[in-house]
Amino acid sequence: MKIGINLISLRVNQHTGVEKYIRNVVGLLKAQKNQTFLIALRSKATLTKTLGVKFTSNNPLTTLSQWSVNSTVLRIPLEMIILSLRMFTLDRILSINNFGPLFGKREQKSFVIIHDLWFLDKSYNGSVLLKYLFYLLIRIQLLSTDHIITVSQLSKKRIINLLSVNPEIITVLPNCLSLEDLNTEYPIDRDSILNHVKLNLNKQYFLLLGSDRANKNIQRALEGYVKYCELTGTPYELILVGPFSTSLIDLNVKKFNKNILDRITIAGYVSDEKYKSCIKYSSRIVFPSLYEGFGIPVLESIAFNKKILISKGTVCEEIAGEFGISVDGNCVESISMGYLLLQNQKPKTKHSNHKSNLYFDCSSIGNQLQECLFGPD
Repeated sequence: MKIGINLISLRVNQHTGVEKYIRNVVGLLKAQKNQTFLIALRSKATLTKTLGVKFTSNNPLTTLSQWSVNSTVLRIPLEMIILSLRMFTLDRILSINNFGPLFGKREQKSFVIIHDLWFLDKSYNGSVLLKYLFYLLIRIQLLSTDHIITVSQLSKKRIINLLSVNPEIITVLPNCLSLEDLNTEYPIDRDSILNHVKLNLNKQYFLLLGSDRANKNIQRALEGYVKYCELTGTPYELILVGPFSTSLIDLNVKKFNKNILDRITIAGYVSDEKYKSCIKYSSRIVFPSLYEGFGIPVLESIAFNKKILISKGTVCEEIAGEFGISVDGNCVESISMGYLLLQNQKPKTKHSNHKSNLYFDCSSIGNQLQECLFGPD
């Protein structure tokens, strides 16, 4: 049996939940007798870093197909057509992150992992043309899709409602984190990370995670922080980590006074090692995203025993449980009060009586994916 895994939509080194899912769940797949893998991957990505050491050691006969990816409007439909031709003769196709081949041989079975439908969310502020193009492409692809895998019950409901999909072909296999990966693979140096973001080692700080995408809700989080500073005499510092544009930075430099700006550090994109260090040595985490397919920063916070500010009604609230401080993510005043509550909350006992333990059992989730693709042993 020949199995194709389509990873060409994966952007390299973005600290995304999709990256974690590929490494911690898909990376546990193991070819059985007479099974081989063909992996489609961006040209700048490496197989070991993308799927992990376990995958490469378990599947030595894997074939790699590397792709040069350009940012054009027609990129995705062209990739879907070329993938269809390249993988036409394969027996199984697993596509990650929504888009994959449009057709294949008659006996071919097609699986797609959908983390979220961000382009159909009400917070989406991109091109209307792209929105409807993506919608059309995924609807066409689903006509030949045998099974959908998604990462949360919330995502499953959205797929059913927005794409009119039969619930019986959807399986929920959540994202996960490997505690061994967090604690041992990346050496963590407190002095190095705090010097990198120019903070006093003795100060407490909130860590705000996100990007410029509208659903990440960064602007309201910043405005909520300003109001929080006005409400307390001893506010924590704030560090922003993520791929932020210069326009967002310039807007807030003009908007806030110097006393506030002195408390805010925009670290921007940092390496994986420094990202984990930021989480480990922060006082509390802030992640008020309005929409996520899963919300991997919530698990990262729990792994390091950190309380986290999240938006009500999101999958993040479901995952965080007792570790979460839930606020109305559309209300600056609610977010500001959330900062106050977050500052005053004591850390929870790690994983105490919390279903999050499920999300740290990557082996079990990987086995479920293996069974979903190939059937029981």
